[in-house]
Amino acid sequence: MEKYSLQEIIDMTLEKEKMRRDFYLEAAKRFNKQIIKDLFLELSEWEAMHVQKVDELKSKLEGTELIESYAGDLQAYFRSVVDSELYEASSMEDFVKGIKDEKEAIDWAISFEKDAVLFFNEFLALSNLSERGMIEKLRDEEKNHIMYLARLKENLKKE
Repeated sequence: MEKYSLQEIIDMTLEKEKMRRDFYLEAAKRFNKQIIKDLFLELSEWEAMHVQKVDELKSKLEGTELIESYAGDLQAYFRSVVDSELYEASSMEDFVKGIKDEKEAIDWAISFEKDAVLFFNEFLALSNLSERGMIEKLRDEEKNHIMYLARLKENLKKE
C-alpha cells in the first residue's frame, strides 16, 4: 500500500480556504446592500483566520504520512470532494460577476462551506492524527458559517 504525505492534502485545504476568502471579498464589492456587504466581509475575515489555522496545522503535520485507504489516487479523490466551479474559475472577479443576485451569492457561499465541511470530514476519516481536535474545530466553524448564511437567506426572504 502506498503512503502519501499530508502535504498535498493540507496544500489543497489552504488553496480552498484562500479561494473562499477571495470569493467573499469579491462578493462584498459586488453588492450594494449593506447587510450583504457586511456578511461577505465577515466571512472573508473568518476564512482568513482559517488560512492561518490551516497553515499552523501544516507546520505541525510536516513530515507526517497518511496510509491510503481508497483504491486509486488519494489526491484525485480529495480533489473530487471539493471540485466546483469556483475552484475552476479563471478569476474570482469574473466568477463573482457572473452571479446574478444576492440570493445566488449566498447559495454559492453555502455550497462552498458545505464543500469545506465534507473535506474536513473526509480528512478526519482518514486520520488518527494528534491534531484531530484542530481539524474538528475547523470543520465545526465551517458548519457555523452555513448556519449563519442560512439565517441570512431566510431573513432576505422576509424582506
